[in-house]
Amino acid sequence: LLLAVNMEKNRLDKGILDEKAGNFARIALAYAIACQGIIVSCLFAPYLQPVAAASALMTLVSTSFIGLMIGIYCSILLVMTGEGSIYLLSCYCVLCICACVIVEHLQKGKKLLWGCFMMLLGSFSLITVFSYLDSEAGFQAKSSYPFLKRALAKLPTEYDGIGLLVVALFGGLIVSGLVVFLARVFSDKVGKRRDQILNRIMKGTYELALEMKTFSPTDYEHAKRVARNAGACAACIGADAKLAAAAGFYYRLGQMEGEPHVENGIKSAVGHGFLPELVQIIGEYNAEKYLPSTVESALVHMVDRILTKFELLDHTQLSSEWNKDMLIYQTLNEYSTQGIYDKSGLSMNLFLKVRDFLVKEADLF
Repeated sequence: LLLAVNMEKNRLDKGILDEKAGNFARIALAYAIACQGIIVSCLFAPYLQPVAAASALMTLVSTSFIGLMIGIYCSILLVMTGEGSIYLLSCYCVLCICACVIVEHLQKGKKLLWGCFMMLLGSFSLITVFSYLDSEAGFQAKSSYPFLKRALAKLPTEYDGIGLLVVALFGGLIVSGLVVFLARVFSDKVGKRRDQILNRIMKGTYELALEMKTFSPTDYEHAKRVARNAGACAACIGADAKLAAAAGFYYRLGQMEGEPHVENGIKSAVGHGFLPELVQIIGEYNAEKYLPSTVESALVHMVDRILTKFELLDHTQLSSEWNKDMLIYQTLNEYSTQGIYDKSGLSMNLFLKVRDFLVKEADLF
């Protein structure tokens, strides 16, 4: 029921990959695969059931919230049908959270080896702790009351000693292996779909782009210049060039919607099914309400502010290379000194690279 309600809410908000029927079909297929995986997991011993793989798969094709919801639901089913304990359920739920976090980490292009190691370490640690607590030795070790010891002595012992560590190691290998495998197999497909969405909204025939052009041809040309230069800056430092370009193009979206600009820009972006990271940058427009929180957001802010100042001056005043360069230096140094980019993750080294690129190579006219 929660899944159905959340899916419907996302559909109305156009929040799941632009409200395409094919995306819902893919989510349904992934859910069916996850259910089949849970059936197979029933053949495994407790703490060896790779339920976290269901969370990883659903996170890859939808959202981390849906992935976590499905993982917890499957965990409850496994524990109820297998007569497991609250410790087993707790272990599975925390593993599902870890799987969602690791998958999001890998989707951002982070190192595979690091993600695999962290998932293995987390799985091994969690299974060790919870299976120990679930054993007779674990209960008796933490209890100093005789009447509790007598009661707990009647409980069966699942694992002890070296056997517990071996189970934890195998469980960690199974879970981490499946999570990383699914992330590698599906992340490329999801990434391609993400690029398709960004490419589509950047086309001049896209409905919102046409509305912007009709509303203000001047702002439309400004948006194209910001997109071109922000994407180029991102490419020169290894950031997400497509995201920076799309954010630069729709950075002034709130101006078209009217005041309050930031809130209306966010509302319009969400209504058109923009990617969450793109909506976030639009919400950080001009650092009016929120400071840039990503490198791409900082780049868009830099380029937009520089081009805005260029447009206020005529070409005669900027005819000299010295004048142009000084304006770029002054603008970037001003905002950097104010701490505008402190939360964006833009290091001083990257800042200097971007500044040099804007001075020497960028096409700002």
